[in-house]
Amino acid sequence: MIYDGIPPSVDEVLKEQIYLGNLSAAESVETKTKLGITHILSVCPEYASTGAHHLVIPVDDSEYDDLLIHLPNACDFIGDAVAHGGRVLIHCVMGVSRSTTVRTCLMKNKSLTAPAAISFIKQCRPRVQPNYGFVKQLETFAECGCAPTPTHPAYISWKRKHKQDATNFLNRLIDTTVIIPEALFLSSDFPSEPDQVELLLIDLGVTHLLSFAPAEKVSPPSPVHHRHINIPAHAPDELLLVLPDACSFIRDAVAAGGKVLVYSLLEARACIVAGAYLMRAQNISPESAAVLIQDALPLFDPTLNFTRALSLFGACNYKPSVGAIATHGGCVAWHEPLPHPHSRATDAVSNPAIVSNAALRNPDLITSTAASVMSETGIDMRAFGDALMVIQQKAGLVHAATA
Repeated sequence: MIYDGIPPSVDEVLKEQIYLGNLSAAESVETKTKLGITHILSVCPEYASTGAHHLVIPVDDSEYDDLLIHLPNACDFIGDAVAHGGRVLIHCVMGVSRSTTVRTCLMKNKSLTAPAAISFIKQCRPRVQPNYGFVKQLETFAECGCAPTPTHPAYISWKRKHKQDATNFLNRLIDTTVIIPEALFLSSDFPSEPDQVELLLIDLGVTHLLSFAPAEKVSPPSPVHHRHINIPAHAPDELLLVLPDACSFIRDAVAAGGKVLVYSLLEARACIVAGAYLMRAQNISPESAAVLIQDALPLFDPTLNFTRALSLFGACNYKPSVGAIATHGGCVAWHEPLPHPHSRATDAVSNPAIVSNAALRNPDLITSTAASVMSETGIDMRAFGDALMVIQQKAGLVHAATA
């Protein structure tokens, strides 16, 4: 029998003892006869027990299901079958997640840790990957000395917090935004726990990770290509200078059939990177890129920095430099005025052309108006002016002595 049109799939884990497969394999008389299967362990409710040599653990493939409490019974079943010369087929529906039970046998009888058991199984069946909830249960299984019970302190501790842990993981998965299906994703909330990092990237199919400061320390598994780009807090315009490299990283990954996750704690920063890539890859305007970002992320409200960054990126022909930013910066206007539109200082903030030209004529203007603008808008114009002067000095538009 073939379950739901899926052909039988089986891999040998321990020679002539333990096999790992899917539901179609368990229901296939031909497959079981060929392998000499004598015992079946079904880690799913879809296959009712057929007798004494068939143990069923009726759990679903959900981060919330408690597989842990059933593991001692499963280990005893496997151990007894092997001890009597039997061959055990362990399966779930797809032979990917719930059939992780086989690892508990290895952990208990061969003194392997959970990660070591997972690595061993992957060598035999590469497609295997338990969900996050089951991975945490394997760790707790080890903490319980391979003998979890409802009264064991480690089991009680896991039971108390596992739903919250699973929810946090699933929320991160849900909150990851798809910009280009099967190619480009965005995230402003990335896990720090290694298990969550690995499983999140596996669930998304991510092959390349591009992170931007500010970002928590990220340590993806070795198969994932990772590039981190640091942007000094005092020089946010440096993001523009690294956009070409970021776009090339994404382009090369996508061209090779990979999937890229762009991560920054600042959502707007990740959106700028995605927008720049869309502009260059699809030859579209900043406005069109912004529409695509908003379609994927409806709650995203483009900020002035977002609009200005993409406009400058386009104005610089996708090759921004300090000189190009200074040259084109005066041509890129803020589209939303700040409070007190008749204030000369506020007008300067809301229009980079005024700021740029005024600074060239009188560099002290920004400093002299900083206090009043700070009180009116909440923006630290002194820091803004200092950053602008640094860019202009590098471009040779203002002499250091003048500043």
